[in-house]
Amino acid sequence: MRPTTTTRALACLSFAALLLLVAVSVGRPEGAALAQTNAVSVAEDAAAAQIAATGAYTAYLPFVTTSSWEPAQLLNGGFEGGAWRQTLTGEVYGEISVPESWTAFWDHGDYPLGRPEMKIIPNADPYLHPPRVYAGAQALQWFHFYHTGDAGVLQQVAATPGAQYRAEGHAHAWYSTGDNPYVSEWNNGDTWYTIEDGDPGMEVLLGIDPYGGLDPWSGDVVWSRANIYDQFEKLSVEATAQATTVTVFVRAVVLYQFKHADAYWDEVTLQVVQ
Repeated sequence: MRPTTTTRALACLSFAALLLLVAVSVGRPEGAALAQTNAVSVAEDAAAAQIAATGAYTAYLPFVTTSSWEPAQLLNGGFEGGAWRQTLTGEVYGEISVPESWTAFWDHGDYPLGRPEMKIIPNADPYLHPPRVYAGAQALQWFHFYHTGDAGVLQQVAATPGAQYRAEGHAHAWYSTGDNPYVSEWNNGDTWYTIEDGDPGMEVLLGIDPYGGLDPWSGDVVWSRANIYDQFEKLSVEATAQATTVTVFVRAVVLYQFKHADAYWDEVTLQVVQ
């Protein structure tokens, strides 16, 4: 159906009224808000006139707010900064050096549990073949030599109670009784078995304590866990903050006393969902 002369006139009149209203509102402190409110009213009047004249109408959709990610204040998550010897118990060991802003922890239980060796590693030989740094110039490594273990690093972060937080990180393990750095494997006599992703033996974990606690073994910690070997993969975990701080945990658990039980971590992030 072609628009009638009456329809065209109503449309032009409504549009002109809208332009006039916006022009009058400019320069007043409340102008923008008033213009928006009155523009909606004019649009509604135009729609009513159009329905009366033609039986057709135009639908005006409201603005839709979408969710977005915002970074939380996790420090040195890429491990690109300096190093220090901060530990959860306050003990200092020459073989434990962790990225600044992070604190080392480990299970102090009896043998075969052992204290790890921890250090920042560069994106250079001997960590290029295979690559042990996911991105940037540095990553974090720790290992147990012929011991089992449960160790990692943690960081408290200021939080908004009730906000949803997501931690992400990239990790893998080299877990082997042999010396081939490209493959995790174990032997039974002369027979060698490859350790594949998902196989038990060494587990990497990423966690959030929504109460901001410092106990890696607390039941409050929400964990993401996986058996990842020989190349980086991403872990992620979410939790709702219950206090003004949350704590991010980066961890690995070793079940058997292998020669190589190495954990590699890089690019840990924390974001809040709006």
